[in-house]
Amino acid sequence: MDGSLLLQKRTTAVTEGCRRGKLGLNGSATEKGSPIYWSPPMEGWFKVNTDAARSEVDGRASCGGLIRDNIGRWRAGFAKFIGICSTLEAELWGIYIGMVLAWDLGIRRVIVESDNKEAILLVSGVAVRHVDKLAKLTPPDSFDIAQFTSPPLELRTLLQAGSSNY
Repeated sequence: MDGSLLLQKRTTAVTEGCRRGKLGLNGSATEKGSPIYWSPPMEGWFKVNTDAARSEVDGRASCGGLIRDNIGRWRAGFAKFIGICSTLEAELWGIYIGMVLAWDLGIRRVIVESDNKEAILLVSGVAVRHVDKLAKLTPPDSFDIAQFTSPPLELRTLLQAGSSNY
């Protein structure tokens, strides 16, 4: 199937989902019950809004998103079944696909919005200090992957300090 036709079918599916209120991308309620409203970016910028869904029964997940300009005009949208993964992984897939789609459309000035704070922190580089610490724990001259089942002592202070001190 031609890529543009596939993208058009996905865009139509997301549009229908938004119209029917099934995607929860604009004006939907958070867990606390307060509404979420879309606010436009500055002139010349675009917003990529993404969300993910995961079944608690079997772990199957999907993501979706859309791109709008500063006056709210629809530029593109997407929906993708991911498979079995965590909610965070599904959120990260949504952000990734949204950014790739924006790039493919020639859009370079992008603001990403997601309801998952952890995903946003990861992609915005806020967690870089954690990753940097892990990279420095790599044994020299070893090509093996060092896997940690709990945070190493060197990271515990950073993790306990919370996101405000990253």
